[in-house]
Amino acid sequence: CINLKSLNASYNPKITNVNHLVKLEILNAIHDCGITDAGIVKCINLKSLIASSNPKITNVNNLVKLEILDASFECGINEAGIAQCINLKSLDASQNLKITNVNHLVNLEILNAYGCGINDAGIVQCFNMISLNASYNPKITKKLIK
Repeated sequence: CINLKSLNASYNPKITNVNHLVKLEILNAIHDCGITDAGIVKCINLKSLIASSNPKITNVNNLVKLEILDASFECGINEAGIAQCINLKSLDASQNLKITNVNHLVNLEILNAYGCGINDAGIVQCFNMISLNASYNPKITKKLIK
């Protein structure tokens, strides 16, 4: 299994650590998954992480190759937990009130800010954004003009 590139561990509380999967690029760790921060600390090749509704994952700053992150709903990830994720191209922060500012994500192209904590000031410097879902988010009121 050490050559595994994609793993869906959703709803599996028995999977808690995937650090031995050094080639892992895609990880789905939603809901009742047992994976925590410690369980992915060595997964530096991850390009895509779905941590929706997983409160056990709070910090992904060590995932330097991460390009796609789903930190929606009851996810434990907050702003500090993505502070160094400058390679992110796509972020789903739906219903995550802990993320309010993504201006530091200089490569961000796609943002799902559905009903979350992000407001106008939190996206004003996202110059590379090409897609924004601001449904049910009254805090985003301005048009994004390039």
